[in-house]
Amino acid sequence: PLIQRGAHVFVTMGDTKTSKSKAGEVCTVADIGLDTLFDSEVSDPTKHNLILVGGPCANMLVSKIAGFPTCAAWPAKPGEAILQMAANGQNVAMLVAGTEGADTRAAAKIVAKYEPYSKDLKGSKVMVSGGKITPSTTPSA
Repeated sequence: PLIQRGAHVFVTMGDTKTSKSKAGEVCTVADIGLDTLFDSEVSDPTKHNLILVGGPCANMLVSKIAGFPTCAAWPAKPGEAILQMAANGQNVAMLVAGTEGADTRAAAKIVAKYEPYSKDLKGSKVMVSGGKITPSTTPSA
């Protein structure tokens, strides 16, 4: 059966350990470096690959990335969110932001469970509304 052929993979934070599973295979749990920082803790955003959560009115780094919207030119309405990718120096930045907190959470859930949405996540910017994804034709400021 598939359940016996597949592997169970877990990503955890902390120390690396090796242990034996029931079937005797060796399992290694590796620490993955992940920096979670507040916007005020990043002095030069172009030195990092970024996932920016929250819009430009809540996260000051958003308006520092070329192509991302500014607070004054926020294009989404209440109930909408933006998922957007942009060049960030030699790195890339991803914006996950809604007009309100619940909108940002809905967009983050789409990113976290992207598989059902993967056919709709095309291009560098999409708008999310009510669980539906549409390519954005509005240029960002």
